[in-house]
Amino acid sequence: MTFRAALLFLALCLAACSSSDDAGGSKQKPGKTLSFRPATAPSGSSITLKAKSLENGKLVLELVGNQLSDVYGVAFRLKYDPAALTFSSFEPAAPFASPDAITLSDTKTAGLLVGTLSLKGKQNGISANGAAIGVLTFTLAQEAPTKLEFVGTRSAVIGATTGTPISAAGWAAGDLVLE
Repeated sequence: MTFRAALLFLALCLAACSSSDDAGGSKQKPGKTLSFRPATAPSGSSITLKAKSLENGKLVLELVGNQLSDVYGVAFRLKYDPAALTFSSFEPAAPFASPDAITLSDTKTAGLLVGTLSLKGKQNGISANGAAIGVLTFTLAQEAPTKLEFVGTRSAVIGATTGTPISAAGWAAGDLVLE
């Protein structure tokens, strides 16, 4: 085989190896892994999501309080793609993890989690700065990128002293991405 023929053979092999047989489909590329990328936290008081783990077909996220004080409860709506994620559970984390706390969750509408985390009875409010106040668990319906976002207009942080929403509190969720 001449040098030119060998070079042509090599070029044809490379072209054959790099072509796609999935007709332009969106299969996961080898070597890409699914990870959670949190959204940038708003300045001041906020609730954000942080990945605790992403393994064995489960995504576990921490609901994190940032620069919060005198909080009696948190109520939120979180939108997600039900084709990618299935909600499993919502559990309290310290300082809400006590017999004097209530955690409720509902997913009557596919892709919308309604969650509530609250103290019970007359109590002083809690403070959190970069600490988990709740833990959300989802099962991966498929390993695909998807966006998670709080519905800010339907979410609130409730003050213990006033019993009203803390108006300055911001909300930031994140994305599942293939990297």
